[in-house]
This record gives sequence, C-alpha cells and structure tokens, in this order.
Amino acid sequence: MDLQAIEDVALNNRESSDELVITADSFSEQFFVKDKTTDKEVLSRSSVDNFFIDDISKALTYMEKVDYSEDSQLRKDTLEQFIIDELKDVQIFDQKSDCAGKVCIIEMTYSSNSDNESINKLSNFAKNYAFESFKTNENGDNVLKAIYIATDDPSQLSFEIN
Repeated sequence: MDLQAIEDVALNNRESSDELVITADSFSEQFFVKDKTTDKEVLSRSSVDNFFIDDISKALTYMEKVDYSEDSQLRKDTLEQFIIDELKDVQIFDQKSDCAGKVCIIEMTYSSNSDNESINKLSNFAKNYAFESFKTNENGDNVLKAIYIATDDPSQLSFEIN
C-alpha cells in the first residue's frame, strides 16, 4: 500500500490549504493497477505485500482521513457485527480495524486457546479478496493481520504481472 501516493492525491484534491481530503475511491485505487496486456483492473501485488510489511497504525491513520461513504460504513458495520456474532467464543485481547472504500483492514490479538476455525471464517463477512497473516507474539498470543477487499466474485482474483 503506497500511503505516500494516497497523501499526494489528497493534497491535490484539497480545497483549502489546511484541508486534507482522501476519497474512498482514491484510497481503494491504491490496491489496483491496470493490466498492461488486458487493460483490466487487477490487484497490485506490491500494495498487498507492503500492507503486511508496514505498521497497521499508519494505514488506520490514513483511513480515518478518508471521506465518509455509506458503502464503507456498511462494510465496517458488517465486519463488526460478524465479529460479535461469529467470534463470541474467541478471547480477543486487542482489535484495530477500519474500512475505507472497498478496503477493510484488521489487526486482532487473541488467545492461543481460541478456536482458529472461527477466526478462519472472518473473511466471510462479505464477498472479499482476503489476505491474512497469522503470527504469534512475544506473549504467546495469536495475531491476525488481514486486508479484505470487496469484490463481486472472489474466485476471479488476479494480480498484476511484473
């Protein structure tokens, strides 16, 4: 995810010298590129890879600056309700999440004694391209870091060809 590119677009879109505007579409577009051979929009491999390298708090900070959209709010509400309904047996210690445009991100620290089957269903809160990383922290707790990108058909995932 190229957070600098998002900020550059926002700076160009601002209406006053102290107003920073990031649209939901411009945020979502950071995860897509045009395939040079087919001219179709495909996922940017480097944007997804960078998400897992970067500190999630940076992405959340930018997401807070994204203009409100009903679609983003609906995705956020759906994700939060899914967590309440489907992860009720998971002991969650910390959770950071947000949605902007087509993109939802989450970082969740949960008990190593929790049912991983429930956690593995998290991407089912909507039709998404799902990219998840599972690690264990220094306390022995599990940490999920995930990005979910809305799509009409998750089976049609395609990445840019370098």
